[in-house]
Amino acid sequence: MKVRFLLGHAHGRGGAVRTTLNTANALAERGHDVEILSLLKGRPDPSYPIADPVRIRILTPSRQLFAPGWTAPRRFLRRTARKILERWPSRIFPPGDKWYGRVSRFTDVALKRYLRRQHGCVLIGTNPGLNFALAQLAPPDAITIGQEHLHLGRRAASRRQLIRAHYPALDAVVTLTETDSDAYRALLPDTHIESIPNAVPHQPFRRHSLETERSQTVVAAGRLTPQKGFDQLISAWALVHRDHPEWRLAIYGSGPEQPHLQSMIDEQALSETISLAGHVDDLPEVLRSAGLFVLSSRYEGFPMVLLEAMSCAVPVVAFDCPTGPSELIKDRVTGRLVPAGETAELAAAISSLIEQPSLRSQFGQAAATHARTYDRDLIATRWENLFQRLHHTHENKPRPT
Repeated sequence: MKVRFLLGHAHGRGGAVRTTLNTANALAERGHDVEILSLLKGRPDPSYPIADPVRIRILTPSRQLFAPGWTAPRRFLRRTARKILERWPSRIFPPGDKWYGRVSRFTDVALKRYLRRQHGCVLIGTNPGLNFALAQLAPPDAITIGQEHLHLGRRAASRRQLIRAHYPALDAVVTLTETDSDAYRALLPDTHIESIPNAVPHQPFRRHSLETERSQTVVAAGRLTPQKGFDQLISAWALVHRDHPEWRLAIYGSGPEQPHLQSMIDEQALSETISLAGHVDDLPEVLRSAGLFVLSSRYEGFPMVLLEAMSCAVPVVAFDCPTGPSELIKDRVTGRLVPAGETAELAAAISSLIEQPSLRSQFGQAAATHARTYDRDLIATRWENLFQRLHHTHENKPRPT
């Protein structure tokens, strides 16, 4: 089957990029013809592994501009048209979309040309702007799927209105959690909504087995933004450190909040116990030797890093934020769930596990067992089943011209 994923920036970093490439790799390795269309190319090389069968196509204007053998006047006219179109804002991507300021009317033209040629393909958008493009521009014989990486509750009212207007033209909307599926069903009662979580990347489900090999380090990871709640974690860690000064907290990632977080650490005299460890290429290797993993997010779509920690048999503690942690963690069985934003309770849960090594081991092994249900091959099979169902029930829905 021909499968086309649409990404804003296939060479970038972030959960949506990483998980999309992971799914694309799995489908390509199972024999599907997989291509990823990227609106932009900000880096020379991909940030995450891409399987050999997967093709990356960059919607670069220069690739769309000239054909071999064109005369100089024709090239001049097309170059002039490009300059004019690039001055006008996109009509496909609405104001407020994350890509709106980086695309133009010229991008619209190139995207329209690409999509109109994808007859009989499965087209999967990965953010609302790209999903709107599929709803408006995909050929009638294509199967269109809009994937959502952020839960509906975080969408502004204006964005929900656009979703309500455009998404019914899609053949299906895929969310990462059952909770979010329920929200989309309420908003779009006549649209096929399905939940398919992200898959854990291929890696051995293992960790150091001896208690003496486990470090006294609590690990957290993610982009340093307010969403990830590392400020809350630092406040909680001040309480943990008071009772367990031998333990350390390492926060991996980079982002705009780094100066603010470092200031918090310095002001609370925690620089000896908390480190902002920066970006790491092999996070699973870090996780496999961690004593604990903590997720302190204010909200999530599907916390991939939490699933990765569980797959490495690391005991986990997480805020029960919307959405995802409660679908991954069974409290006091595969980890600990703490009411969102309650830093004192987060600190208490961390301290409790620090004080109970046998319970940490028990939670870690239970977490690893549960993580196997998110194996990449199992998730790829769920995507294939969805493709087959949509193929058999697909009708040529009218799309705006």
